[in-house]
Amino acid sequence: MLFNVLKAFAFLCVTSQFITPLQVSAEQSDILFPKRLAGAPPEATQRRVQPIVEPSKRPDKERFFVGTVVTTGFSGTYENLPPMRLRPPEDELAWRQKAGEYRFIDLDGASATLTALARTGRVYDGSELTDKSYDTLAARDIGQVFGLAFDEEDKPGLYLTATSVFGLQIVGADQNGDLREDRLRNGKPDAEWMNGQWGGIEGAGPGSIYKLDGETGQISLFANVRLNERDNTGAALGNIAYNEAHQQLFVSDLETGMVHRFDLDGKDLEQFDHGATGRPNALDEDAREPVLFDPKTKLDIEAVRFDPFDPDSWNIAVPERRVWGVTVHGGRLFYAVADGPEIWSVGIDKETGAFLEDARWELRLDSKRPDFDISDIVFSPDGQMIVAQRPEADLDFDYETMTETQQAEVLRYSREAPEDDPDTPSVWYAEPQLQPVGFDYKNRGGLGGLAIGPGYDERGRFDWRNCHGNLWTTGEDLRQNDDLKKPLMLGGQLDVDGLQVVPVLYPAVDNMPPWSAFFHDYAEPLDPEMKEQGRVGDVEVLGCRGGSSRAPALAGAPKTLPPQAELPPNTTGDPRFWCTKGFFQAGVCLCALFPDKCFGGEDPKPACATVVAELICDPATQTYVLQASLTDVSGAPLDTVKLEDPSGTITSLPTSTAYPGAISVPLNGLTSGQTGQVNICAFDAAQQETGEPFSCCNTTIPFQIPGESCGEGPVE
Repeated sequence: MLFNVLKAFAFLCVTSQFITPLQVSAEQSDILFPKRLAGAPPEATQRRVQPIVEPSKRPDKERFFVGTVVTTGFSGTYENLPPMRLRPPEDELAWRQKAGEYRFIDLDGASATLTALARTGRVYDGSELTDKSYDTLAARDIGQVFGLAFDEEDKPGLYLTATSVFGLQIVGADQNGDLREDRLRNGKPDAEWMNGQWGGIEGAGPGSIYKLDGETGQISLFANVRLNERDNTGAALGNIAYNEAHQQLFVSDLETGMVHRFDLDGKDLEQFDHGATGRPNALDEDAREPVLFDPKTKLDIEAVRFDPFDPDSWNIAVPERRVWGVTVHGGRLFYAVADGPEIWSVGIDKETGAFLEDARWELRLDSKRPDFDISDIVFSPDGQMIVAQRPEADLDFDYETMTETQQAEVLRYSREAPEDDPDTPSVWYAEPQLQPVGFDYKNRGGLGGLAIGPGYDERGRFDWRNCHGNLWTTGEDLRQNDDLKKPLMLGGQLDVDGLQVVPVLYPAVDNMPPWSAFFHDYAEPLDPEMKEQGRVGDVEVLGCRGGSSRAPALAGAPKTLPPQAELPPNTTGDPRFWCTKGFFQAGVCLCALFPDKCFGGEDPKPACATVVAELICDPATQTYVLQASLTDVSGAPLDTVKLEDPSGTITSLPTSTAYPGAISVPLNGLTSGQTGQVNICAFDAAQQETGEPFSCCNTTIPFQIPGESCGEGPVE
C-alpha cells in the first residue's frame, strides 16, 4: 500500500458453619458494638455492628489538569480474619477465605481515579498507557459510585453518583464469637450496610451525589436525590449529565425511574417522570400506557426477602420506567429506558432549563443482548449517537464476579441523511455500527462507560484543535487475544481492565480489532489473585473548555484556554507549534530553525523538509518495508537524520543515516492492522557535537500494516 505523501512538523528537539459457636463475653461485646447508631434516640437499644467511618483528610490544592481522565470502579476488598486463637483448622480456614466470609470492602481502595493522560508520546498503536493515577477517591469518602460529570466552571467541579452495580453488601452482629461482624446473604433485623457501600460523609446514602471541588480538592455531599421527602432505599442512582447552557445537572434514579434536575447549589428543581408523562405524551404512534411509581415500595435490608446478590429484590424500577444513561444534546435531554432498551428524548426550555412536554421516542436498540441496560450516551462531533450497555449483574459472595461474561456492546447510530425518511419509524438509521471494545469477546468487552474528550495529535499530545477527538470506553480484558498474544505483549500487559481510547471519527469497521487505540488499566486490586469481573464503571474526561485550572498540564500553554470556536485556525495551543498545519494537511514549518518566523499567529512558512513515504512488500522476506525519501528545503546545513520508534516494536530500525537521502525500515514483528510510527530528526552533526542545543527538523511517518499478509497480493 502506497502511503500518501507525508510532510510532518518541525520543532526544537526536546458460613459460619465451620466455626464452633462461642459465647460472646461482655468484653467481646464492647469490641463488637463500640457505638450506638448515629442519630439514634437515647431509648434505642440497637447498637452499631461496625465502627463509624472517618472521612479522609485531603490536601487543599487544585485537582484537575489538561488531560484529566476520571474512572469509577469497585474499590476492592480486604481480608479481616479473626484473631489467631479463634481461627478454625487450616483446611477449613482456606475454604472460608475462598468463600469470602471475611472479605470486606476496602475503605481505602479506589472508587474513582484521576489520571493525567495529556501526552502519550506516540500515535495510536494498540499499546497500554502506563501513567499512574495522581489522585484516588476512596470508598471511605464516596462509597461505591458509577456516574460522572464535570461542570464548566472556571475551577471545575466533578460530580459522582452512588451506585448498586457492584452489589449491595450488608453485615450483621457477630453470631459465632469470632469478634468480626458477620457478612449476610439475606436481610435480618440487625442488618447494616457494610462500611464502604455508601460514603462516610454524614448524611450519605443510596441517593447521594458527591462533589469533588476542583480548586480545593475537597469532597462533599452535593445532594441526596429524594422524591417527595422519600429517600432512595438502596437501588441507588444511574448516571449524571451536565447542561452547560443552564448550568444544571440531570441525574437518573434507578429506584423511582425519575430524572432529577439540580442546580449547582444542590437544589432539586424538578423531576421528569418518563413512566407517567413521557410514555403517554409521546407522538401518537409512539404513545404508550403510563407506568406509575408506587412510593410505598422500598428496599428493606432487615427483611429476609432482601438478597444482596439478587437485583430483583432491590426495588429497582420496572423496565418500562427505569432510566439509566442520560446526556444533553441539541437542546434536549436524551435518556435510556430499560424496556427495549430504547432511547428517548425530552426538550429543555431555552429560557428556564425546565423540562418541556414533548417526550419523543428515538430508537430501539438493535443489540445481540437486549437484556442489557444502556448506562451511558454520548454524541460524536459529526452527530452520531453512541450508546454503551452495562452487562447484566452476576454477583457472587466472594466478589469474584459482578457482571456476566463480556458481551456488552457499544453501538453508533447515524441520523438519516440527507433528511429524515418519512417511511421509517425514527430519524436514526435502524442498524448501528458496532464500536469495537477490546481484542477479545468479539470486540464486545464494554462495561457501560463512555466519554468524548480531546484528541491526540501526531506526536501523542493533547490537541486543542480537536476538543472532541477521542472516544473513551470502559471495559475489561481489553488486550487479551490468544491469536494476537505475541504482538500485543510488545505493547504492554494483556490483562487490562479499565479504559480504551480511539479517535472518535475513525471508522469503526476499519478498527476491528482496535489496533488504532490506547488502553489504560484501572487501579490494581489489593489482592492480585482476585479477578473481580465487572469492577470498572464509568469514565469522564476534562475537555477544552474552562479556565486556568486546566492549563498546567501543558508546558508553555496559554494561561487561559479559549473555547474551541475562538482558537486560531491550525493551532495546537502549544506556542512552539502554532505555525503547523494539521496532520492530514501535511504541513511542516520552520519553527525549530527560525522561531521568529513562527510565532504571533502568522501563516505557516515553507517546510524545512518534505517526505515521500510508501509501504511495500518484500516478497523475499514476506515483510512489509517502510521506504521514505527525505528532501531538504530549509537551506540550513543539515546532514544527518536520527530515527526513533517510540513504541520500541520495530526490531530492525537504523539509528541514523545521511540527510537528505532515503531510508528503508523493515517492519519485522508487526501483525495485520497494527499501527506505528517512525520519528525522524534532521540536524547538523557538527552542531550536535558541540554539546550545545541544536536545531532539528522533525518529521513523523505514521503507518498501518495492511489487513492481508505480505505476499498474498498487491498493497493498495
